[in-house]
Amino acid sequence: MKLKNKIVNAIKRNITFNKKFKSEKSFAKWFEKNYKLLGFKKIIPYPEGWQRQQGVPDYKVLIDNKEIGVELETLSSHYKRHHHDDKKVDLVLCLVEDKKLKVNTIEITSFDFTGREMFTVPLFIDITEKKKIKFKVECIRSGVSIKDVINSAVDNYLKMNGKPKWLKK
Repeated sequence: MKLKNKIVNAIKRNITFNKKFKSEKSFAKWFEKNYKLLGFKKIIPYPEGWQRQQGVPDYKVLIDNKEIGVELETLSSHYKRHHHDDKKVDLVLCLVEDKKLKVNTIEITSFDFTGREMFTVPLFIDITEKKKIKFKVECIRSGVSIKDVINSAVDNYLKMNGKPKWLKK
C-alpha cells in the first residue's frame, strides 16, 4: 500500500517526540488535534446524529484525495477483540503492535501505552476428573475479566487439541 508508506514516512519525519497514553480515548483526542502530522489532509466527519456501529472504523480520513477508514488501538490485539470488519478498515494505527493483523497496521514506535501492563499467567483447569490442562495465558492487568481470560484459554486449547470425547456429545 503506497499510502501506508506515505504515512510511515510522515510519522518518521514529524513524530520526533515521545508521548505516553493511558487509554485509546486519550490517543483519539491527540489524533483529532494532530492528524496532519501523520500525513492526513482532513478527518471526514460522520453524519450528524450518527450512532457508532460495531466494525466501523474510528475515523474516515482524507489522504491523497482518497478516503480511508482508520482505526486507533492502544494494542493491535484489541482490533479483533472489538470485532472490526477488515473490509471497512483500511489502516490500524496502534501504540503497540502485539499481534499481527491482516489489515495494514502501523505502530507508532515513539509512543507508549502505559494504561495496562501485559503479563503471562499459568492457568490450570481440571476439565475431566483425570486430566488437568495447563494454559499459558497473556493477560492485560486490569483490562480483562478473569472470565474472559479463562474462556479465551479454553477456546484456544480446544482449537489446538480438539474437544475431549465427553464434550463432543
